[in-house]
Amino acid sequence: MAALSAALALPLTLVHGPAGSGKTMVVAQWAASAREARPVAWLSLEACENDPARFWMYVIEALRSVLPGIGKA
Repeated sequence: MAALSAALALPLTLVHGPAGSGKTMVVAQWAASAREARPVAWLSLEACENDPARFWMYVIEALRSVLPGIGKA
């Protein structure tokens, strides 16, 4: 979790890994352990959702949870 905390200085942190590697658990624990407010946008995709338009729609919706109004233009 130290690596995730260090990533706060960056505009975006992507967590990627194979199924079952513990990504969800680590990020959920990190987000829940916030001593200060952290903006966290969560996006999960399935292999069948391999469509660029759907992907970007999901990204925008996830980002709206921390940046209301993004993507309205």
